[in-house]
This record gives sequence, C-alpha cells and structure tokens, in this order.
Amino acid sequence: MKKVINAFGYLVVILAFLCGYGYAVKESVNGNSSGKFAQRLNEFVSFPKTVIEVFSSKEIRNIPPTFEAKLITDTFNHLAQDVYGLLSLYDRENDNWNIVLMNFRDNTTTYKWKLVKENFNQTDRQWANSEPRNPILLPNRGLITDNDETFNLYRLDSASNIVWHNKQKKFHHSMNLDHEGNI
Repeated sequence: MKKVINAFGYLVVILAFLCGYGYAVKESVNGNSSGKFAQRLNEFVSFPKTVIEVFSSKEIRNIPPTFEAKLITDTFNHLAQDVYGLLSLYDRENDNWNIVLMNFRDNTTTYKWKLVKENFNQTDRQWANSEPRNPILLPNRGLITDNDETFNLYRLDSASNIVWHNKQKKFHHSMNLDHEGNI
C-alpha cells in the first residue's frame, strides 16, 4: 500500500510540474511574461521548429556521399586555372581503392592508381573503411600511400605495381617528404 501511495505522490508532483511548465510556456509565448527565463523557455520549446527548419533548408541539400569527389566541385567551381589534388575513391563494384590525380578546375582525372584488396594486410580495420589517406606524389608518377589506421604503407610505381609494402607499423594521418626525400 505504501508503494501505491508513493507512486501516486510522484504522479501528483510530476503533473503539478508539467502544469506549471505549460503555464509558463503559454504565458511566455503570449508575451505576458518577460525576462531571461521567458526568453530561454521560448528557445527551449522552439527547438523542434529549429530542427525542422534546418532539415527543410536548401542550405544543406545535395551533400555528396563520402568519397564521391566529382560531386564536390560541380556546384561551386569557378577556378580560372588548373588546380590538382590527389583523392582516394572507393570502387565498390571492383572492391578497389582508386587514387586519382584530379584537376579541380574541370573535374577531370589526370592519372589513376589502384590498390587491390588482395595486397591488403588485414587488421582489425576493414578494407572498405581504410582509405588511402594523403598520398604523396613522386616525380616519376610513383606514389607513397597507406591504408588509414592499418599496417599497410605502400610505394606504387606509375602502373600501380607495388615497389615495397611496409607491414610493420600502423599508419594514421598524413605523411610528408623531408628535404632529402625521406618520409
């Protein structure tokens, strides 16, 4: 019996709180209440409306899917000269990673290298989620890259053949060449 009385007491307190809260919202919306509390209360109860406005806004439309590089520059490209960059693109159809040298001015691929799954040193990270990150282009069109957060650092020649493959250390984030050509 004591549990029933306690539950009923909690219910009365919750309903009283909701009643007071509803009254405060009603008064602040009708402009009968002023001050910081009313302003904060209006902001709080207007949150769902803000979410709806954000999702219906044209500002966040047409966000390209991950790794769809060609879509990234289509809507805002106004470059006057060639600008090149290396991008990693996952090819689901062939289960490969393609690294492309792309001209952002005209959205063309100038050169392409391929990493194939059979050369991947499997770790706790999946192949499709281990993008080659921040590859380094070499003067002879060779490439140094890694599969992010895995034990896979590669040097590829211009035909995507593996020159060497380091499987001893886990690689993450970017790499650079120093003035002597060391990674």
